[in-house]
Amino acid sequence: MKQTTLPFRLASLTASTVLLSSLAITPAIAADGDDLTKAITDAAPEVAKDIETNNGTALTREGEEITAEIPAESEPVDGLSPASFSLTYVPASDFKKVVQEKGSTDFATYEDGVAVTAIDHQDDSQQFVSVLDSPSAEHSQTYRVTSEENVNLQLDEDGSVAILDDSGDFIGGVSSPWAKDATGETVPTHFTISGDTITQHTETAGSSQYPLVVDPWGGKKLIKSAWTKFDGKSTKRWVVNVIPTKWGRQANGLKTHKSHVAELKSKVGKKRVTKTIDNQFICHVFGNVFEPGTYNMESWRPNMHWRKQLNLKHQCNPK
Repeated sequence: MKQTTLPFRLASLTASTVLLSSLAITPAIAADGDDLTKAITDAAPEVAKDIETNNGTALTREGEEITAEIPAESEPVDGLSPASFSLTYVPASDFKKVVQEKGSTDFATYEDGVAVTAIDHQDDSQQFVSVLDSPSAEHSQTYRVTSEENVNLQLDEDGSVAILDDSGDFIGGVSSPWAKDATGETVPTHFTISGDTITQHTETAGSSQYPLVVDPWGGKKLIKSAWTKFDGKSTKRWVVNVIPTKWGRQANGLKTHKSHVAELKSKVGKKRVTKTIDNQFICHVFGNVFEPGTYNMESWRPNMHWRKQLNLKHQCNPK
């Protein structure tokens, strides 16, 4: 069931702008986009150089609802559902107005003290960012998942949500939620699911300073590029290299592992993804802190379950 939407440009921020390790936002928000954006970007000037241009073509608004469309892969991937899906922000109160900063970011504001913007990433992932202006603001944000096919939502143990079709194939997902207060302190937050909706609940605490910034991030494409390189000594020895997408690095819960491997096989060929390559790859996916750049998997390494090599001794490269 796919809804009809009308074009409406909403955002021109990137994940690096809002996935902040530190937010030094002033406790009060003014009612214009300059202040809303400045409250985020001034808090982390080191990420300003990473801001990318977004055309926002996937972002639409109909009435009070904001929709972000996540397209299917341009080339079908064996083992992955070809379906696209969309995330729609379902406000808890009446739409108030669109606040636009000169030439860049639009925030849709609502009467419950929430300002929402959406991000159209180059890897086809979509991200909503909500700014809650005070303790009296609505602290539960709901998003509806729609697709041309029926969808089933499954909450993973890491707090992320996997979106599956009726056959159990991975359509996409929403990575684990986060929330920060005005001082950069982490605020407890979590998802719940009900039917075709995902709700992010953010706790209020006397020590939290407002505004709060909260975020769900949905996507489908897990791998930006992958290639095989032989070591020069033998065609029986090779290295598989993977550069994940930004969303793929976030979407690493257990329910995504089958889809990571399926996408890798589609890019480098099934013969190159041996059992040891598979386990090394999932080790990197789940614990990518050990290799923040390109994942490297060597065919000659002994096969070891990925959990057993996820440690400082092996670092996803079993000895």
